[in-house]
Amino acid sequence: MSRTEVVYLLHYEEPIGDPSRPRMWAQHYVGSYLSEARLSHHRDGTSGVRIVDEFYRRGIPFVVARTAPGSKRLERQIKRNGHFRDYCPHCVANPRKGMWS
Repeated sequence: MSRTEVVYLLHYEEPIGDPSRPRMWAQHYVGSYLSEARLSHHRDGTSGVRIVDEFYRRGIPFVVARTAPGSKRLERQIKRNGHFRDYCPHCVANPRKGMWS
C-alpha cells in the first residue's frame, strides 16, 4: 500500500512578531507529512520547527486551514511563493487557489 504525502497550511489564532513589519511576523506555517502524527508533534511542541514550537510555547492554537496532495517539492514551491494569508480561508473570504487543490 502506498502512502500519500500531504502538504498543509496551518493558521494560528494570533500572529507573533511585529505586524507593522510584514517580514517580521508570522501567523501561518506550511509543511508536509506522510502521517498525520506530524500534526500531533506541532500540537505538542515537539515538531523541531522553531516557529511552530514558538507558537506552542506562547499557547497559540492552530487549525489546519488547507491541505493538498503533494510532496516536499510542492511544499517548497508554496513556501517560495509566500503570501500564505492570501490562500488561507480563515484570513480572506475568497482565498486564492494557486498550487492548492
